Amino acid sequence: MEREEKIQRLAERMKVTPEEAARALDETGGDLLDAALLLERGRRAEERVVHSHSTAAAAAQLPVPAETAGEEASTEAKAKEIAMAILSGLVNHPILNGVELTHHGKRLTTIPGAILLLLLVVRFWVAPVLFLVGLMVGWHFTWVGPQWNNDCLNTAWGWLEEKVALWREKMQNEKPHG
Repeated sequence: MEREEKIQRLAERMKVTPEEAARALDETGGDLLDAALLLERGRRAEERVVHSHSTAAAAAQLPVPAETAGEEASTEAKAKEIAMAILSGLVNHPILNGVELTHHGKRLTTIPGAILLLLLVVRFWVAPVLFLVGLMVGWHFTWVGPQWNNDCLNTAWGWLEEKVALWREKMQNEKPHG
């Protein structure tokens, strides 16, 4: 992924200017995930964007932990935040929370959380295969909804997408044996 593409993606996801995204990217040596975390830590709690689709959704929104400038959230805390966002989304708003699929900037569909849960219960192998195939063909997944539009969740998923994209590029550039 080229620097300009990283800047655009970071600015879009973190809702900052391209200049702020470029500065964060430079400070982290070009690492997209670290830059996103740096930008997130730089925000004050009242500046964080909270998305909700109804007053019930806003009431059910999990509180975003306020972090101080010198304090980093542990990996365990981030994993807990992600797990709680997913579970809360399935319990509180299984239809409003979902996964949006895009390809080359064009929205393909949004799969509601209730459908994902149903797939996991009835045909448990379908959802992981869907995500894996999607990652391999270059689909972009964004967790959306009152609880699932979680910066930590989307940042972690974005990191996974970036690693798969790098692997795909490496496989395409390697020459076959013989």
